[in-house]
Amino acid sequence: MRSLTLAVMLGLVGVCSGLAGCSKAPPEQTGKHEHNGVVHQHSPNGEHDTASAGHEGHDVAPLNDADVAMPTSFPGGIERLDALLAILKSQIDHDELPKVHRTAEEMALVAKRLKSLAQAEIPQDSQLEVGRLCNQIAGLYPVIDEAADAGKKTEAQAVFQDISSAIDKLKQVAK
Repeated sequence: MRSLTLAVMLGLVGVCSGLAGCSKAPPEQTGKHEHNGVVHQHSPNGEHDTASAGHEGHDVAPLNDADVAMPTSFPGGIERLDALLAILKSQIDHDELPKVHRTAEEMALVAKRLKSLAQAEIPQDSQLEVGRLCNQIAGLYPVIDEAADAGKKTEAQAVFQDISSAIDKLKQVAK
């Protein structure tokens, strides 16, 4: 009986020592995860890590067409892309990299809209190139966003140049 009591006590000591680490959040609540399309960072105690938060645009729902002043004509779309490009340049030049997300996201939506406007307003022989350029502009949104989120201003500037070049080519094709 005495050995049974000793075994039970030793077992309880083992269980209790294992509980010491139970104050931490379960593994599924630590690290990065996605919720409603937004990546969150949790600290080891399971709370949102506010130090990694703060990228403007990442903490709210993605934009959709209703959130953006969409162009109603192809020339209007080109003007809108130019305006967004100027904003993007200013944000990068002034080290406002967290703001790049929303501007680039809006630019991607406008580029997609411009592609559909081109079908009605641009000559058939130019539509393929216009579509390719619009896709390129929209496709560079996650690239510039990633560079900006990482605080890599030089990389963001390089992607900005790619976007600017694609918009310039779009203007030439649309003439």
